[in-house]
Amino acid sequence: MTDSIRIKQFLKKGIQAEILSAGQLLQLRAEHLAGVAELKGIDEATMSETLEQIQSKMRSSPNQKGPAQPKKKQPQQMSTEDNIMQLIEKRAGLHLAAVKDIFSH
Repeated sequence: MTDSIRIKQFLKKGIQAEILSAGQLLQLRAEHLAGVAELKGIDEATMSETLEQIQSKMRSSPNQKGPAQPKKKQPQQMSTEDNIMQLIEKRAGLHLAAVKDIFSH
């Protein structure tokens, strides 16, 4: 499995488990994912390139309802990079078994 696929699967799991919203995904940067245990060993350049590809597709997707930009007043909107990274790690850990089950089929 390539590093890019690992990143995409990790983000997909986060969205399916409702850990990440589309708006939060559009705000992610490679630095947010750098400390995630599941993505250890992937260089930051690959993370950055993969995120840019995903975000570009999301912004240009005709299937998006309304603008792809996140709402300004989301109650749980992350305010700092550290909070986003901590949220991903915390919630991903809670749902890891269920997510692995999804991808084992």
